[in-house]
Amino acid sequence: MQKWYETASYTNPRGQTFRGAYAAYAVTIPVAATSPAAAEAFVRLLLSEKGMTMFERAGFQRFNNLRVAGDQTAVPESLRPLIMGRRDKCE
Repeated sequence: MQKWYETASYTNPRGQTFRGAYAAYAVTIPVAATSPAAAEAFVRLLLSEKGMTMFERAGFQRFNNLRVAGDQTAVPESLRPLIMGRRDKCE
């Protein structure tokens, strides 16, 4: 995907050229979330087919790989099936 982003460029009136760079998106559920169940439901929506379609309609590409940074055991049990098989470990 990095190669695809690099195909985008913009040259400003001063002649400076800027190239595209890979963009990564993150989501987290804070430890002190006032409603952990609602937070899990939101993440579940983001990872669902409906969520992917919403991203695409907003002009983003569908993502295929998910990265779990930090303690993987901190991922809520209810979200693990949505992540397993679609993830890369991020050390």
